[in-house]
Amino acid sequence: MKQSSGRCNPANGDVMAKRSEGQRIGSSGQRLVELLIEKTGAWISRRQDEDFGIDLEAELADPLVRGEILKLQIKGTTEPEVTHQGVKVVLETKYLRMAEGFRVPLVFVVADITGHQAWYIWLQGWLVEQRRVGKTLASFKDHVTVYIPETDTLTAGLQGPLKDVARWGHENQMVLSLMDTMRTAVATRNEKVLLSLAELIGSVDAAYQDFPLEQLIDTIVDMSTQPRAMWELSMLGRFLAIVGRSHGGKISKENVMRMVVPGEGASRAGLNGLGALYDAHEEHIRAMNLSVAFEAAGHREVSYYCRLREKFPGVKAMDLAFGNYDYTVGNFTVVVDDKGSFVNKWANRGESAYLDFLVLDESPPDNALALPPAEQSSAS
Repeated sequence: MKQSSGRCNPANGDVMAKRSEGQRIGSSGQRLVELLIEKTGAWISRRQDEDFGIDLEAELADPLVRGEILKLQIKGTTEPEVTHQGVKVVLETKYLRMAEGFRVPLVFVVADITGHQAWYIWLQGWLVEQRRVGKTLASFKDHVTVYIPETDTLTAGLQGPLKDVARWGHENQMVLSLMDTMRTAVATRNEKVLLSLAELIGSVDAAYQDFPLEQLIDTIVDMSTQPRAMWELSMLGRFLAIVGRSHGGKISKENVMRMVVPGEGASRAGLNGLGALYDAHEEHIRAMNLSVAFEAAGHREVSYYCRLREKFPGVKAMDLAFGNYDYTVGNFTVVVDDKGSFVNKWANRGESAYLDFLVLDESPPDNALALPPAEQSSAS
């Protein structure tokens, strides 16, 4: 919440610049929140005038100052919109994206300067909860409307729940910590730590709520689409494969499609995850009818891979790669002149090796990927 300097502008003939009504309300809202923080006796407030998107910092001092900090953005108002659902606020997606990358807890506060009351929402925790129900930042467009429970007053939060958040004692912070550990493990080339995380994710499932696979998949896919060495992509692929085996029964069709094709083309890491899903949860994945979905989305090579796996029920990825199988599906086939060369590439790249050897036979009159009769009728 930034304010104008209040200086006059001689060029416009001003004697003294006036603050707008919005600036006055914003300043009053910030002062109200400062007062509420100080009244608790357990927090220290500091203004953050030079910090973009941040108005105040609150440091826990209960019983001592230990660097346990919250960052606050404040929205002042004279008439908060309160409905049966709660206090209505509109959050910009670009601000939520900033919150997702923040390592310090970021709290959005609605300050009613007329009623001398304030409500809060811890943004990173809210984002984790949205991922648990399958919602991503991309699904929110430019903004999202949120209703804060009337009981979530800033005073009540500072006396209890927000103390836990500042101390990193909330269960959703276990999720955030594991996500950061994954990023660091990749950055420091620590494959042992990365692959051990899959087991830890299972422990989080058991101890708390379901781990938000949507957030994990989005993070891995985002990392895999950035410029990386082949060994990094291979490591991410193996990690995604382990997670697919252990948690694939919960994964949705939307998760799978976003994992395999995060942008314009297929992700090598995502294909390895898909291969693991076929290995460990074949019935669940077959029921998604992914071959038709990928074909409709224009990703014929991924559609081919799905049909190839479903052509040989019960055959695991390794057996399919090493064995003597016919890789022809419809008008597509994998041309393997040297089986040893193909196996070596598969060992290094995983399931995407099939696509490296994939050839389309243009000779038939209809060069679209052939569908079995049942799929032809459902696709028409």
